[in-house]
Amino acid sequence: MGFEVAAEQGLTPWDALLGLVRHAAFKVAQCDESLATATSVEELVGNGRLAAVERLQFRERQELARVAKMAIDAGIAARLVAQVEADGQAIAGLLVGTLNELGLPETEVDRARGILRRKLLELDSGTIEGSGTWSTEGTTDDQIHDS
Repeated sequence: MGFEVAAEQGLTPWDALLGLVRHAAFKVAQCDESLATATSVEELVGNGRLAAVERLQFRERQELARVAKMAIDAGIAARLVAQVEADGQAIAGLLVGTLNELGLPETEVDRARGILRRKLLELDSGTIEGSGTWSTEGTTDDQIHDS
């Protein structure tokens, strides 16, 4: 049944399961936000203002743990890591191919590789500056396809 529903929505069963994990995590985060407004422990117990949210949070955390375990058992984490690694290899190939097609002197290619390496390390450490969106707006097709 789950496979058919996922296929109808254009999802793999693994994508659907990952969606469940994200949804469960979102619900826990919503409870956390509500509970953060508590000004005393009394609001969280018995008939306190947030006692029902406290109980709901416990159930939502159990559900998150359940679907997360299902995802781990289904190998989702390994699939995600493999996909990220494949994406990284594809991007690296694109960058190296672009540098090669530019016909730059070897010293400039080495310099560009050094800059790329440094920027990737900055990205990995979260310290990259000047990040923004990449656009070809204002660039003619001839400039894009010129090689």
